[in-house]
Amino acid sequence: MDKVLSTLRQCVRDWTDEGKAERDSTYQIVIDELMKRFGHLSVEERAGISVLVPGAGLGRLAWEIVSRGFTTQGNEFSFFMLLVSAFILNNTEGPRDHILFPWIHSFSNHTSTENMLRPVYVPNVATADIPPTAGFSMVAGEFCSVYNSEPGTHDEHSRDAVVSCFFLDTAKNIVAYLETIHRVLKPGGVFINIGPLLYHWEGLSKELSVELTLDELLLLIKQIGFDIVEERRVDASYASNISSMMETRYRCSFFVCSKR
Repeated sequence: MDKVLSTLRQCVRDWTDEGKAERDSTYQIVIDELMKRFGHLSVEERAGISVLVPGAGLGRLAWEIVSRGFTTQGNEFSFFMLLVSAFILNNTEGPRDHILFPWIHSFSNHTSTENMLRPVYVPNVATADIPPTAGFSMVAGEFCSVYNSEPGTHDEHSRDAVVSCFFLDTAKNIVAYLETIHRVLKPGGVFINIGPLLYHWEGLSKELSVELTLDELLLLIKQIGFDIVEERRVDASYASNISSMMETRYRCSFFVCSKR
């Protein structure tokens, strides 16, 4: 049940007007960086730029990228996320097609009954409105398993950019994530990331979990074969209730790396 409720909150973050502030504080930053590098191309020409979005969740970031003309592939492991993203992306006729009540399952920190019972409408955009020249796909499966096939296969050195948001700390082995990202990028390709280091597997018995500090992570990125172009902190919340009496905020690391 917890995963179902979490997915409902993710719907607010990704596909409602209410989630715009969160999207602007994270998605927009990485999109701006992508456009800084490729925005000089026409929409039709951007179809020749291949972008991979691992940890795509409910698909909004991937959709925002493809809507700007880039050929985009999202990758997601969670069945809950895959099911809902497929529904929103493929089974909606227009904006505000579906109504959800995402906050009624918790009774804490509500300022009023009205706020607890308030609806949200998804999606807040027409998901079919993407350029006809841009390819868009979603791939199910664990990131390293999907993109670490045999050398010389189509995934190796195939992407111009890898864009991730709140993704790296989902790894059991963050080293493997970074090696896989390096593998799929073309020489000179760009890796754009934003997120915290709230390691999802930390402290779980019988589970592998590699936890690095940010300093260690940035050093590892260089050793794997990237040049760090930029790194800075960005404050952001995640799937929060804008009317709640409580909010958790992260001091995310935003960095841009170029593959040597």
